[in-house]
Amino acid sequence: MRTFLTILLFSFLSVSLYSQFQYKFSSSNYTGDTLIIGYYYGDKTLVKDTLFRDPKGNYNWEGTNTVSPGIYIGLLKPNNSIFQFIVNDENKFDIKFDTSQLSKIEVKGSNENKIFLDYVTFIGKQREKVEPLNNILKTLEQDPNQNAKADLTKKEIEIINNEVKNKQKEIVENYPNSLTAFLIKATNDDITFPKELEDDESEEGKLKKYLYYKNNFFAGIDFKNPMLINNNFFLNKMNNYFEKLVSPLADSIKKELDYIIPQMAGNEEALKFFLPHWISKYGNAKIIGHDAVYVHLIDNYFKKGWAPWSDPERMKSLYKYADDWRPTLIGKSFPKVATYKKEFKENGAVDSTLVNIWDVKAPYTLAIFWAADCGHCTKVMPSVVAWEEKYRSMGVKVFSICTNAYDKEHTCWQGVKDKKMQNFINTSDYYQNYRRMIAIPSTPQAFILDENKKIIIKGFDLIKIEEIFEEILKSNGQKS
Repeated sequence: MRTFLTILLFSFLSVSLYSQFQYKFSSSNYTGDTLIIGYYYGDKTLVKDTLFRDPKGNYNWEGTNTVSPGIYIGLLKPNNSIFQFIVNDENKFDIKFDTSQLSKIEVKGSNENKIFLDYVTFIGKQREKVEPLNNILKTLEQDPNQNAKADLTKKEIEIINNEVKNKQKEIVENYPNSLTAFLIKATNDDITFPKELEDDESEEGKLKKYLYYKNNFFAGIDFKNPMLINNNFFLNKMNNYFEKLVSPLADSIKKELDYIIPQMAGNEEALKFFLPHWISKYGNAKIIGHDAVYVHLIDNYFKKGWAPWSDPERMKSLYKYADDWRPTLIGKSFPKVATYKKEFKENGAVDSTLVNIWDVKAPYTLAIFWAADCGHCTKVMPSVVAWEEKYRSMGVKVFSICTNAYDKEHTCWQGVKDKKMQNFINTSDYYQNYRRMIAIPSTPQAFILDENKKIIIKGFDLIKIEEIFEEILKSNGQKS
């Protein structure tokens, strides 16, 4: 039994006499007034239509438009129990279901559903045979005296697994364009290595296995296939690829996206799903540097016509995020921010000259935006002060920009005292002109820059600044 994760109601035009598709559903023991037709859309389950019982006890799904290929669901009320069926280039079929065994529906006029249901039934029987053997094997492997029996059990399991592989191979070869063949290819992660790689346990061999596995992960998958979205398994495969096989570094992710997205050219439904999916995923990512992936998607796909169906008003806000993030992506040169330096004297802070952060000579510069009335700034600043004191002998500098402006600017200098920031290069700007070059949506915001003012890291936890800086030194072959 499944419940719907999301319910999205659609309105339909009245059906003409000569409809393009006619699907009839009937049951000898379901007497509900309605049969809800649902479908999978990535990781969501949505409502496609609601069918009403006719005087003959049938539920008719008809329409003048084509139905997107995919796995569909019949939802029974009031228990929300379901059965599944396939739609793929067949305009007419009849389905008869029994509420006592919904996994065994009867279909007439649909070879596609026959292939699918035969495969599902076969897999169910194989699972019934293999699960007890797996449980027996777990017990045998705990007893060293049962190695012989364990080996025999493994052979039995291997025979069953091979029967499944042979069945899958048969379907893919005989019905290559069926949704069942697509399902098999999209869910099969059991990639067989060439003999020379299978036995190579060296470090180089492991790397070659990884590359072979990664390069064959989508083997046989046509990214232009219209069945790419309306199922409950392909999104999981795509997520596994990016989360388990691709480095989390932004440049690696961008490279993989540039490999996959062009293969979807012409598959509008796939692009409608995956482009917003990736925009949301990387735009909201908690991993440092993934904003670069978001900007890459905006600049190379949304702005270049890959999403003509996008809402222009919605895109304005998405473009603004990209514009805000673009100047401060990791690896880019930090904007030439110029603010007014305040020298701390015994009698208070006094104005000095306009100073550009690019004029600060240091092997590493911490640019930090903070506010006197920012509680989190107060929490993290002791860690920043301690970091500056520890690494001062290396020549590190802290360029601090207080974001309090206009009639609140004067509060910055009491904040410098309270937070013991006197050894920093403390600056502010009454009119906040720096915001023309850099977006600071909240405080604190910190960036560690190299000697050429390129951004090494940003968006990190300032409490851990020393730990992070040590990693930076280590990666550069330096010692503190």
